[in-house]
Amino acid sequence: MLSGACAGAVPVMIKMGIGGAAPPTTAAAISVTFGTLAFVVVEARGLRTLVHEYPRKYQASMLASGGTSGVAQLLYYIAISILSPVTVGAITSLNPLWTLLLAHVLLRRWEKVTRRVALGAFAVVAGVILVAIGPGIG
Repeated sequence: MLSGACAGAVPVMIKMGIGGAAPPTTAAAISVTFGTLAFVVVEARGLRTLVHEYPRKYQASMLASGGTSGVAQLLYYIAISILSPVTVGAITSLNPLWTLLLAHVLLRRWEKVTRRVALGAFAVVAGVILVAIGPGIG
């Protein structure tokens, strides 16, 4: 629940920060830098283990994850600079759909996409569409 509250507060805080004079790219860089520093402090031992003991293919996957995460953050900040936080929050709730599609394609051996999970993901999409076309948003 706390995670959801923090995630819900992020677009509002971003809009407040960008509402001044900061360009979205600068705001994203500051946010990602502080987030990275926090993770490094908390996970220093885990990072050492990752570098020395994990196979290279897993390290490459984690690096790719970090890269896509950075691009996602940058695009998120740009979207917040253009749209309302409510609209951006609704659009980013499409994550389950992307996760479902990518898990189905890339993780078939480990992850089963059931009919129930697929219906839930499409219900999220329907909700996003309702919010996005709702009055007074955007």
